[in-house]
Amino acid sequence: MNKKFLFILNPKAGQGMNPSVKEYIRSVFNTEEAEIKFTQYAGHAAELSTEAVTKNLFAVVAVGGDGTVNEVATALVHCNTALGIIPLGSGNGFSNFLKIPSNLKEALQIIRNGNIRVIDSFQANNHFGINLAGAGFDALIAFQFSNSKKRGLINYARLVLKNYFGYAEENYTVSIDGKEIKRKALLVEVANGNQFGNRAVIAASACLDDRLLDVVILRKGLLYQVPLLVTGLFSGKKLSPSVAEYFTGKHIKISSESEMFLHTDGEPLPSSKLLDVKIISQSIRVIC
Repeated sequence: MNKKFLFILNPKAGQGMNPSVKEYIRSVFNTEEAEIKFTQYAGHAAELSTEAVTKNLFAVVAVGGDGTVNEVATALVHCNTALGIIPLGSGNGFSNFLKIPSNLKEALQIIRNGNIRVIDSFQANNHFGINLAGAGFDALIAFQFSNSKKRGLINYARLVLKNYFGYAEENYTVSIDGKEIKRKALLVEVANGNQFGNRAVIAASACLDDRLLDVVILRKGLLYQVPLLVTGLFSGKKLSPSVAEYFTGKHIKISSESEMFLHTDGEPLPSSKLLDVKIISQSIRVIC
């Protein structure tokens, strides 16, 4: 295999790409070892990643947030070319779960010296996913965040607070490997990774290579439970049974009588009455 890397930089990741990132990468990887390319439009990272696979490169490194990681990884399913991550996004949920540091120097050393781990991924309404897919409140926030000119944790938290108390729970039918349950909930999350981003853990038991998807049904809870819910999300542990239920499966269908806000890896999907999620077992080689 060609032991060469392609670094794909998203200049719009997080609050904007620092111009020195390219120079720092070049100080660690010379021109014979690595190419560096910037994305120019939506879908460009997937195109560049596909091209890298045809050249049989060792790895494609996504330099950006969870959306960039998703787009790069789309072309790497069941390929020898590995996925690398330099987390420079707003939330970096997937890289946090893999314990990839946000420090650029440390992350580059993992790309240089890290181990290959083969992990699962999934399809959600024919869209690729590697971390989370969901319906309901978090998907609404993903939609609003993607259309906001402001980035970062503060703006994300502002949108959550603005919408949470006026948001009405929806009635969902959740099918897990053919077994149906009906619930009224704030959101239903299908998890390969364990967190939204900024270390807010929604699926504490999620495992990237167990050939299973975790399902979390989260209720809104009463007003006095809100501080406990927030604390629970950042504790890294399972949430209280009073607000959350947990399941596992390989094929998950979430449906509602009305159109739902949907997302994959924090990027909004077209609204639909159905979210159909299927695991793709042992499908991505990731450097971690």
